[in-house]
Amino acid sequence: MGDVDPYVAERYEISRRLGKGAYGIVWKASDKANRKIVAVKKIYDAFRNRTDAQRTVREIWYLQEFHNHPNIITLLEVVKAKNDKDIYLIFDFMETDLHQMIKKGTLKEDWKHGFIIFQLLSALSYIHSSNVIHRDIKPSNILMNHRCELKLARALV
Repeated sequence: MGDVDPYVAERYEISRRLGKGAYGIVWKASDKANRKIVAVKKIYDAFRNRTDAQRTVREIWYLQEFHNHPNIITLLEVVKAKNDKDIYLIFDFMETDLHQMIKKGTLKEDWKHGFIIFQLLSALSYIHSSNVIHRDIKPSNILMNHRCELKLARALV
């Protein structure tokens, strides 16, 4: 993958792009040391201005603080790019997101609705108890696996 720094590609075998947004790109990858499947998120020019720098540092700090909750995505590692502008965040891999599940119609059983709501409220209650809010709750930031287990991602402030 041409967009991944060579030293990141030495550690992680990139398999495919999962998504791209205004601030960066996310790939599915495998840690070459232990074969663990991860998500590699590259944030472009993470410190270009004070606002972006604060957002990046805040997101990293909160993800590190909340890593013990089962319904909040786990940040495994932070890797600085060689160009001193970009940054890589390595996360536990989740197979899909709520947006894709809704689109594919895979939420037909009623029990899934309650289970999803319970997990989402559990994550929100946990972060709210620390006087932190999630500023971008939407289906694409609610990560899921095939067992309907949920992990809340992104945009903690």
